[in-house]
Amino acid sequence: SIFFILEQIIIKKDGRYDTFLASVLDSNLNIDNRISILTWNYDSQFELAYKEYGENKDYQSIRNKLGIVDLKVQENNTKTQIFKLNGTANFANSKILNNYSAINDLLFIDIFNNYVKSRISNYNDSQISFAWDNEKYLNTNYKESIRKTICDAQTLVIIGYTFPFFNRKIDRMIFDYMPNLNKIYIQDPNANQIIQNLEPIYSLKNINRDTLRKNVIPITYTDQFYLPPEL
Repeated sequence: SIFFILEQIIIKKDGRYDTFLASVLDSNLNIDNRISILTWNYDSQFELAYKEYGENKDYQSIRNKLGIVDLKVQENNTKTQIFKLNGTANFANSKILNNYSAINDLLFIDIFNNYVKSRISNYNDSQISFAWDNEKYLNTNYKESIRKTICDAQTLVIIGYTFPFFNRKIDRMIFDYMPNLNKIYIQDPNANQIIQNLEPIYSLKNINRDTLRKNVIPITYTDQFYLPPEL
């Protein structure tokens, strides 16, 4: 968590998130309700990019507005559009990413105060977790929230994800929750190789698996996050 916090202060945010939000936010600065996002990333790039929009710059308010829910924390948002399956590399009560734009002594004091607090409270203050860690945090409510959000999905865009073996159980569960899925776009410089990794993920419960095999489309450019023509 400390590494990710420092890295995101030192290195400016990925510009692709800005472009993506500019494309999908409606007049009320909400993400298009046809879009749901599941990510294995630990970073806060969505939150940092959204700070450029609207007047509210508070970290938690931004997460609520985007409908972000971490696996471990699982805030009670009125909507959920972004599921972080490994949580966020941050501390639950920290405003570090709000308060600092450069490295200084106060930043390190803030970070390590949060670190010590998480240590003495049995890591309860840390938002980072792992979905494959004996399902310690992947409870029925979280699974059901994912299922309700993606159960009508017909198109899936996979960006920079290789389907590693240790995530396979969760990945199969996610595909089980999308029985109407009929088209997949894979955006990655090595998209054709990832197609091979995707094949074992198809569940026998997915009635469209034969259709899916014929409709997996590689997208090899990575300058911007791919927005499918179905939107």
